[in-house]
Amino acid sequence: LGFTAVFCSTTNVVGGFVWAVGVTVAGYILGSAIGSDIDKYLLPIIAVIVVLSILPPLIEMRRERRRTRAAAAVSAADAEARAADLREAVTED
Repeated sequence: LGFTAVFCSTTNVVGGFVWAVGVTVAGYILGSAIGSDIDKYLLPIIAVIVVLSILPPLIEMRRERRRTRAAAAVSAADAEARAADLREAVTED
């Protein structure tokens, strides 16, 4: 891709720092907003996190299944065409 090791390392460190600080600040703000009523919101928050974490693999599995089906359809069509060519070649002799 043409990226240098220094660029990749720098963006990795900066991204990690932004993520760590961002999650910490978001937790502090959320905790301040909810207050002592955290038990009421804890399970829904965890459910949203779990669902959002599962979505990317599910989307990729669906894409891969579509790619595989499309490739199989092309392969089946190629096989049919080759079989027709072979039948024609055998019939001509």
